[in-house]
Amino acid sequence: MPPMWSLPSIGFVKINVHAVYYDPPLPNGNTTGIGVVIRDDEGFILAILTGSLGHINQRANELWAIQLGLQLAFQIGEKALELESESAAAIQEWDDHRWFTDPRHSRMVEQLNQRLSVGRIHLVKRVVVESQNMLARYLAEDGAATKFRVVRMKRPFGRVRELWHLDMGLGFIGGNFGVVNEEEYAALQQQEMMEEHGHAEGAGNGDESAGSVGNANQGQDALEID
Repeated sequence: MPPMWSLPSIGFVKINVHAVYYDPPLPNGNTTGIGVVIRDDEGFILAILTGSLGHINQRANELWAIQLGLQLAFQIGEKALELESESAAAIQEWDDHRWFTDPRHSRMVEQLNQRLSVGRIHLVKRVVVESQNMLARYLAEDGAATKFRVVRMKRPFGRVRELWHLDMGLGFIGGNFGVVNEEEYAALQQQEMMEEHGHAEGAGNGDESAGSVGNANQGQDALEID
């Protein structure tokens, strides 16, 4: 079994970052994607970033993912940090800044070191493999495909909840296995009743049922949006 995401040490938060780079660009023109997720020492998600930085080189994109992770931790008031990235090269360039830094990235590396010197931060850096970084990887890939700026998300979207559950060993989400709250269950019941009503009218009225079925479908769409 491949290594999986793990909880940070007690009192720390874990920042998982990922950066994707596409050459040639995606159909939307993006060449980059960024994903950042911060979780506390019990595994709860504190903050998420997803999106694209447009057209920058691959290493700069990876360093920006790290920088945005540290920015986000600062914004939510966290100073005891475990940073995880799949980019060993970006981490090494940061670690080796005293000997050599690519001139294209020197300002970025300076800012990373400045953050550590003034922020009273306790930082542990770690290089991980894909299986330990699935949520940040998803955020980066989705951000590249769907966004043109980096966005801080306030609630789970897409596969975020599913991947979070898998990291935490909480099982799969889907079908009847996902738990819903009372309001969601009531909405599902209403949707089923409207669908049954539409089918019944269709059987009794033939072609005249088109309007009723259309109304039922409109109700279904509204419930899905909510």
